[in-house]
Amino acid sequence: MERGHLFLTQWRLVFARSDLALHYPPIFAPLPDVAEVAVEQVGLGRILTVTLRNGRQHRFACRGPGAWATALAALTGLE
Repeated sequence: MERGHLFLTQWRLVFARSDLALHYPPIFAPLPDVAEVAVEQVGLGRILTVTLRNGRQHRFACRGPGAWATALAALTGLE
């Protein structure tokens, strides 16, 4: 897992990597491309999993993955 910050706008989900991984571009997921949002149990923690319509999957270790999933589902109409 990479370190960074998640940002959610009314148009897209953005993952901006931390200073240690600046050579990798940020991840931009337009909300119309989001097909599924889930929260998974991994070890002792939980992660946010976002699956795009093209089949690509992004997994984020973040604070409050359930809140992120709820917000994403509301904005994408996946509720």
